[in-house]
Amino acid sequence: MRMTDLATGIDLGPPGSPRSRIAAVGLLAVAVLLVLLGLVLPLTVLKARLAEDVAQYRSALAAEAEIGRRKAELARAATTLRNPAALEGLLLPGASDAAATAALHERVRDLIAAVRANLISIEQLPPGEEGGQRRVALRVQFACDLPGFQRVVYALEAGRPAVIVTNLYLRARTARAGGMANPMDVQMDLVAYRKQGPA
Repeated sequence: MRMTDLATGIDLGPPGSPRSRIAAVGLLAVAVLLVLLGLVLPLTVLKARLAEDVAQYRSALAAEAEIGRRKAELARAATTLRNPAALEGLLLPGASDAAATAALHERVRDLIAAVRANLISIEQLPPGEEGGQRRVALRVQFACDLPGFQRVVYALEAGRPAVIVTNLYLRARTARAGGMANPMDVQMDLVAYRKQGPA
């Protein structure tokens, strides 16, 4: 009795013959391969998706931990802002916009002189009201080197009363001006606040 493969019509020879054994092993290998492809590929895709989900969860947990860490810090800052005595040091002195602007003007002039920069101009910008405080502002132009610029900005933003630096514009002077003590032109707007009162 001889065996024939029904799918291909190939004669496999009698049962137990080497030819039929090789065919059986081949068919078994194909079946194992199909099972592996059916299981391993989906598992690989699933593993990749799980790894992606784990990375997203870790990122979310890190963000939550950062929020938790900063919660106390932000609560202290909010308490400070509600405390009029703590706010006092952040506001410019002066009972009027003109007096507060003059105080800001003097402070800026002193800082620029301290770093040996060349003051070009100081222009008063229109005052206004913001968040229950009076806002005063200046537009300042000066020439300095990079370390001097850094010291001026740091002193303004880290010092007291608080000053916000906005609309910052920096421009290196031309090559013809190389070797100058102050090779950079700076323009910036400075915003500060005083207690609400007569304008």
